[in-house]
Amino acid sequence: MTDNKLTLDTPKSVLVFEAHSDDMVIGMGGLVKLLANQGVKVVVCTATRGETAHAAGEEKNIVETRKIEGTRADKFLGVKEHFFLSHGCQDLTNDRATFQEFVGIIRREKPDWIFTHGSNEWHRDHRAASQIVEEAWWKATEENVLVELGKPHKAKAVIFYEVLPQFDGKPDVCIDVSSCWDAKMEAIKCFQSQVATMGGFYNLVEGKGLYRGYLIGAKHAEAFMYSRFIPRDRF
Repeated sequence: MTDNKLTLDTPKSVLVFEAHSDDMVIGMGGLVKLLANQGVKVVVCTATRGETAHAAGEEKNIVETRKIEGTRADKFLGVKEHFFLSHGCQDLTNDRATFQEFVGIIRREKPDWIFTHGSNEWHRDHRAASQIVEEAWWKATEENVLVELGKPHKAKAVIFYEVLPQFDGKPDVCIDVSSCWDAKMEAIKCFQSQVATMGGFYNLVEGKGLYRGYLIGAKHAEAFMYSRFIPRDRF
């Protein structure tokens, strides 16, 4: 049976990288709310403008709309800070400039934990975000490297959340988020611009939460996997 806790010291702050404005809420909105309720500072970084996913007639306003939707969702989950990068949707690329941008963000925010997408998700932006964050996690730790981006910082872990598809095999942990599920679903409802784009949007989130909850004997849960890019110093 999958564990029901992250075997790490409780963080003071976490940094969540998402490719698009709704990904964090879909993948880990419940855990974000749980952490915020415990006094953990949650900072979210959205990497792309999200301009390719829109309902008919919203083409000119979709970038600003998705920012507004993400900011509204934050209020339900207790997110303290949310900033938006300007990479094109379907064009997030693991090039030098983007990689160094992510290193700089990690050094500036100094999170205890970092969350991002799993490496095998369907969307190309999700896979790119996963790859960039893992390597930036490592490079942010190094002395005398990219010194102009700030002092080195080593986050204790990079942890993957799932959007689409679900993790291959078994996740490392499923977290009971039943107590925060209503807040997560209220946050999901903020993304009205994506309802037409993602058919069955709400059913996807509800079904995944029920399935992961079943695995640990809870009503709703969210699944996570640890990155193995940097070895952990404990079980």
